[in-house]
Amino acid sequence: MKIEYYTADWCVPCKQFYPVVESLCKENNIELVKVDITEKPYLAKDLNIKGVPTLIVKDNNEKIIATRVGSSTKEALDAFLAGCNNG
Repeated sequence: MKIEYYTADWCVPCKQFYPVVESLCKENNIELVKVDITEKPYLAKDLNIKGVPTLIVKDNNEKIIATRVGSSTKEALDAFLAGCNNG
């Protein structure tokens, strides 16, 4: 599994939420890729990202299996990721 974390330099919630995502990825051995949409706006457009932070969860074949917009608690994110593993 891989998580792509779409963020922007000006986004305060993105900066606050990133350590939560990073910690959970380390704990669960999940690859994390951070993408700044101001540096790569074409990715945001191609993926129809309307808000940040946005998490896109992909399987080992790079297929999108889940998307989540907005920040949350570590517990809520953990439950979301558990659902991704079971889906």
